Amino acid sequence: MAIKDFEMNIKNADGSYDILHPVTKVDNVLGLYEKIFVESGQNANGDYLKIGDGTMICRRTIDRATTVPPNTINRLNWVFPAAFTIIPTVLVTPVLDTTTVRVGAFQATGDSVYQSQVAVYHDFNQSLLIGLRLLAIGRWK
Repeated sequence: MAIKDFEMNIKNADGSYDILHPVTKVDNVLGLYEKIFVESGQNANGDYLKIGDGTMICRRTIDRATTVPPNTINRLNWVFPAAFTIIPTVLVTPVLDTTTVRVGAFQATGDSVYQSQVAVYHDFNQSLLIGLRLLAIGRWK
């Protein structure tokens, strides 16, 4: 989050003003930014946010590019954009243009601190392009 430099006027008891010269980041004034958000980044596998308490959140959006035949389960491996220290909780949400089809997505087997296998299925009578929103929450330290 980028916050522009600013000046703050401080009103004195006699009614005059002093200028507090530039503060480069509001977050740094509070001293919280570096304590709360330790690191963030992204790569081909998604993006991640490391939080000061040891929590890490990874996420990835896969556009509707996964063709899923009817009444089958498609599995794919999601390599996390950054490694966890313990196996994280993974949430999977399917994305479609229509709500008239029953679609399911879930975390499958093969989990590790580096990747998770996710699965998607549907009961429509023809193949569909299905997108996925993936979210993993766990520990980085």
